[in-house]
Amino acid sequence: MSIWKQFGISFYQIKKIAAFRILKISKAIVYLFFLTLFLMIPVLVNAFINDPIIDSNLISNSIDTYGFSKYVLTIVTIPFIYLTITGLIFIFVSFLAGCGLLLAKTLKKRVDYKQVWVISSYAITTPTLSLSVIELLFPALPFTKWGLLILSLLFLLGAIRYLPKSQK
Repeated sequence: MSIWKQFGISFYQIKKIAAFRILKISKAIVYLFFLTLFLMIPVLVNAFINDPIIDSNLISNSIDTYGFSKYVLTIVTIPFIYLTITGLIFIFVSFLAGCGLLLAKTLKKRVDYKQVWVISSYAITTPTLSLSVIELLFPALPFTKWGLLILSLLFLLGAIRYLPKSQK
């Protein structure tokens, strides 16, 4: 299955997100890197349309001294920001998978941590992209991170509902 199909399915089909639990974890990792590219769009728009990512007041003397452009430094920092966001997403998915494992055990569903981690990586698609667009349009909204957590937990809970029952 292509990454675009995985993206389309995980955007709105919660039942199929639960079926993704049998995919290899490497597909979920590649998918998270792919998803991070979409999350970088607001950062790139902010960097190249509004202002550079780096504050010009902090490094104005060194820019003038060494002849660097603010945009060159912005381009240099984009991979660092990409890797940082990716790392935070991996941490978030791991935390979400831990919460999902507790939910699954409470609902008496047959699943292990690896499967919940894969489900969590696909369950964050809609909440993450939705809140990314909201932050692009309204950058100063408070509590968007809590909204991301709550919506991701709801999508994860919806996917966990479709898992098979435990035989105990």
